Amino acid sequence: MDPDSRSVTFRVEKWNSTIDHHYRILYPLTDIHGNKETFEYSGTIKKEPINRQLKMAAMTCQYHTGFPYSPVVKNLKLKEPDILYFSGDQIYEQNGGYPIKREPEEMAILNYLGKWYMFGWAFVT
Repeated sequence: MDPDSRSVTFRVEKWNSTIDHHYRILYPLTDIHGNKETFEYSGTIKKEPINRQLKMAAMTCQYHTGFPYSPVVKNLKLKEPDILYFSGDQIYEQNGGYPIKREPEEMAILNYLGKWYMFGWAFVT
């Protein structure tokens, strides 16, 4: 895991793009008190669209006052896009009522990631 972005990059060899793939990611975590918990994230990676036009949903400027984006999610599900394209402004510095934090570095990273997670959670139903 990258310590700054809290992200993990991985590769799946010999990927079959002609079928849907269900996945489940388990992440064990021990908090500062020594409590252990495993978090799970699962979903489906759809097969590649072949012999038809690609359907794309384009979005921008998500602001925390619209949280959560339930009407947007409902309509996205109806359209069943192949790709979600976010062209920018997924977070604003003041999102969630949290001020800009530039230092110390660890607190600045956590401040930004909290806003980034809020953006992602806004689309979970």
